[in-house]
Amino acid sequence: MTDHGLPPFDLAAHLRDALGVDPDLVAAAEADGPEQVRRLAQAVVLLGEPPRLRPPDAWQRTGADEDLARALWRAMGFANVPDEAVALTEADVVALAAINDFLQASGISADTAIRFARLLGQTMSRVADALHSIVDHAIDEMDGLPPGENDDLMVLAAQLVNPLIEQELSYLLRRHLYAGAIRRIAGHDLEQPDVTVGFADVVSFTRLSGKLAEADLAELLETFEATTADMITERGGRVIKLIGDAVLFVFDEPEPAARLALELVESFGGDQPDLRVGLTHGPVLSRLGDLFGPPVNLASRLVSYARPGSVLVDQNFVDRLGPVEDLRLRSIRPRDLKGIGTTALYVLRRD
Repeated sequence: MTDHGLPPFDLAAHLRDALGVDPDLVAAAEADGPEQVRRLAQAVVLLGEPPRLRPPDAWQRTGADEDLARALWRAMGFANVPDEAVALTEADVVALAAINDFLQASGISADTAIRFARLLGQTMSRVADALHSIVDHAIDEMDGLPPGENDDLMVLAAQLVNPLIEQELSYLLRRHLYAGAIRRIAGHDLEQPDVTVGFADVVSFTRLSGKLAEADLAELLETFEATTADMITERGGRVIKLIGDAVLFVFDEPEPAARLALELVESFGGDQPDLRVGLTHGPVLSRLGDLFGPPVNLASRLVSYARPGSVLVDQNFVDRLGPVEDLRLRSIRPRDLKGIGTTALYVLRRD
């Protein structure tokens, strides 16, 4: 191991001297051990203060009905907190009170607010997990850290990057809201838009996950997600969601989707596992950032029947695509797809 070049990091001293936490509070945490000091530090850095409130007191201060406050808390993705536990902060009160005030002023139903909170909670949970993994990996690469100091430096890392993360999350949200507004103005984001729906997945992923080391599996998934997302957006499509070894995406028209699908399967293989893609076209229901409807189910079925390194499409896609000079469609035997029925199938290739 090599010396990481950093002086020993005293987390308790950092709390007192740099973050201005009450020395008595720090001393009490120290008396309970290093883990409690880290818990205190993460609360101060990420929540702005140590937990000081029990749930009933916090719910009352939001001005919301207690059942609604608890429902919103669960919808955001947080576990129930025992009434006697001192686990909430002023930030929790402010966030829930703001939602309640908005509901009162707008007349929007509580059910809609809960669905919205659930969507944001699931999204932010995934973002948070990814950020933790990135920071963990960066700190683990620092050779020569004394035992336990990795966990202490996590606090310092959070303190340094948190302002940037908050700024970028706000920017990205506004940018995506703008992009969605422009799609609606152009008529491409209606309640039931007619779109090309695609699924791409990694062939034999279950078998691979049982053979690969954890680090290699993580690298494979990261490569898959980064490559597919970049290529889809570059071609003008949208990633709807990534589901482990699969990605659901949409295009307004079939031709760019067809070219993207061929590029995807051509970019994998060799030293990397093969991909396969299923494409169809039709009306879908757009709800809270996700897509529903027969085309979504059909695209999922198509990809499961596609051979490794191939693109499989149905008659709806063929009819909408029409003749394209450098693309070729080869008819194969129709299949009885579960929940859909007998479906005409075609393999998409370059001419």
